[in-house]
Amino acid sequence: MSATAVFEERLHVPLPSLPEQHRIADILSTVDEQIQRTDEIIEETEALKRGLMQGLLTTGPGDNVGTTEARIGPMPVEIADNWEVDYFDDVIELNPNDDVPNEDSFPFLPMDAVNEDTRTVDYWEERDAEDCTRPRFRKGDTVYAKTTPCTETGRIAFIEQPDGLAFGSTEFLVFRAREGLMLPKYAYYLLSLPQFRAVTVSLMEGSTGRQRVPSDTFEQNIRIPVPPMEEQRTIVEALDYVQRRSEQERETKRAYQDLKRGLMQDLLTGKARVSEDT
Repeated sequence: MSATAVFEERLHVPLPSLPEQHRIADILSTVDEQIQRTDEIIEETEALKRGLMQGLLTTGPGDNVGTTEARIGPMPVEIADNWEVDYFDDVIELNPNDDVPNEDSFPFLPMDAVNEDTRTVDYWEERDAEDCTRPRFRKGDTVYAKTTPCTETGRIAFIEQPDGLAFGSTEFLVFRAREGLMLPKYAYYLLSLPQFRAVTVSLMEGSTGRQRVPSDTFEQNIRIPVPPMEEQRTIVEALDYVQRRSEQERETKRAYQDLKRGLMQDLLTGKARVSEDT
């Protein structure tokens, strides 16, 4: 039976009175308005975060009085004049070679599990040890997509779980801040900068549609600004605060969406009724 024929049949559907229909529409519209407002708050928070990242990760938290010109790779940027400019590989380790424990299986991170919008991990898979080779990473590392189009769209995530060794798609690069030189979360925020992504995209190699960032890019070509550790902590605390606000609003949006689904299921089937005069 065609889709058109289905609707031509004499289907029975719940049909409340017009006043009750208006009440149901009003209730669902109110929830829609809350979802829309929450979307606006999320966008405002993300815009604030982008602005803070741009300022904090280049000129610092505000108590620096002078700036000087430096470079992220070939890209010129203004940075606080008390910051160092170091070779990338001196402060961030690329694709760490952790020893693999004798386990039957390991957590595995597919490329699709990294959410491009929130830059968080949506899910993990469990895979047999024989299917896990590289890349390897741990809590506190940053995974970074190295192939088109995921590099351009910023598919990157800070690993907050699991506690032990994990593996992921071979299309990830793994970055680990060198202890005592850079905080793990600061490395993540630095790698999230649009300027840094622009540099990595400009250095991609390969044919159109199958380009990737070569690993030796980070071992030879890129220098990055490095603030003192105390300033790194201040910057991370500020960005983490805004990130938590954004996550809270996303949770609020999901709650409203769940509420709307429940209301539609109840109100549009007659399972729950509303008064016509309230």
